Parts: sequence; structure tokens; C-alpha cells
Amino acid sequence: MTDFNLNRFTAAIKTNGISRPARFEVTIGTRLGSSSVSLMCEISQLPGINITTKQFRIQGPAHQMPVGMEFNGEGIPMTFYVDKNLEIKKYFETWLYSIVNPNSFNVRYQKEYVCPITIYQLDETDKRKYAVSLIDAFPRAISQMDLNAAAANQMHRLTVMFAYRKWEVIAPYKTKDDYQDNIKSPYQFQPLSKT
Repeated sequence: MTDFNLNRFTAAIKTNGISRPARFEVTIGTRLGSSSVSLMCEISQLPGINITTKQFRIQGPAHQMPVGMEFNGEGIPMTFYVDKNLEIKKYFETWLYSIVNPNSFNVRYQKEYVCPITIYQLDETDKRKYAVSLIDAFPRAISQMDLNAAAANQMHRLTVMFAYRKWEVIAPYKTKDDYQDNIKSPYQFQPLSKT
């Protein structure tokens, strides 16, 4: 017998609502200034997280043991509408050129080009309900922008791939139990009793 009940499900949706992917906000904190960049973000993502594992065997079947955590920092794409003066494109090009000099190919110190990027999930009344901060983020690639005479009624979009070190949920969206080091496993080892 299943626990699913359509009336309970419908009541839960009416009470709690549904999170919608079209309701989000992105803020980029850089020294270049980014007041209009946030408004132009069309597509973003809430980043994922992975527990890295290693195969372990003492005796019997092998099993996976956790050895670390990956925050998918190799890249998160964001797509931006491009204004008629291409200021959005220039903004990200300037940021990229501040990371690696295009003439000398010298790389600057990390603290000089990284910044936090905050991604907010909004509700239907534009209230922030959840937020993550990408720590030490920077753009590592911008996409090409195709030119096409047949695309008269379309607009330019620029996809930027951001790298980051890790991400974290930011207050006040954390719960009191988030990130505690003293979490106890519900599965405690019990030695066999001697009989």
C-alpha cells in the first residue's frame, strides 16, 4: 500500500507553493561595478555538490567510502542579454583581461580578480527564499556571439562560464543545523554481546 494521497499532496502544494526556475536574481560583486549586469542575467543555475569516494575493501565485497567533497567549481554557466552598445560583453572582456594580460600573458594574483557571486531563488512576490554564494568566483570563458542576417528579430546573448573554489548557503537561509561538525550518525556501532 502506498503512502501517496492526492488530497494531502494538493494541500501541501497550496500551503507551501512550488519553487519556480524563472524566479531568480544574480548579484556579482566586483571592483568593475555591476549594477546592470544582474538585471541582464537570463539563465543561471544553483550549483551542485558531490561527495568524492574511493573504493574500499578489507574483506568481502568492495564498497565506496567518502574521501572528500567537490563543489562543482570547474564551472557554472550563466547567460546574459547583451545591450545595444555591448556593454555586457565589454564588462566580461575587461574582467577576463584583468585576470590574464592579453599581451604579456602574465596572470594576476587571485585576490585581485576573484569576487563572490550570489544566486538568489525568489518566490512569486520577489522575496528571497534561498541564496548561495560562489566563493572566489571569476569568469574563465565567454562564448562567441554569432552574427546572422536572417536573425533580424532575435537578440544577442552571451554565455559566461564562471569558475569558483566552493559555494555555501548564506544567512539567513541556513538552518540552525547546517554545517555542524558534531553531527552524529543514526547508525552507531554496537558490539556483539557475549553470551
